[in-house]
Amino acid sequence: MEKKLVKSAIYGFVFGIAISILVVPDKIYSHQGTSQMTIDVDKWDYIMSILRYSIKASLTVFTVVAIWQLGKRIVKKSVSEMTAEIPNDSDRE
Repeated sequence: MEKKLVKSAIYGFVFGIAISILVVPDKIYSHQGTSQMTIDVDKWDYIMSILRYSIKASLTVFTVVAIWQLGKRIVKKSVSEMTAEIPNDSDRE
């Protein structure tokens, strides 16, 4: 279970970097009347915003996988308890 959690966090981080590079803008466009001004975002701010989104994606994927694994473990445990309560044919004799 721990391997799946670590892998999900790493894959979530890499996926978050890839998506945030596509989504986070590196330029700010400002319209004033009929003129348009373009401002480049500072590279440090751009990198920090990409890392922020990547960490959020990593934590989200980690949480979802952890809840899924925990639910799977609970269902497996409850099913084994339910089957233990069912009497076997050999017990009747």
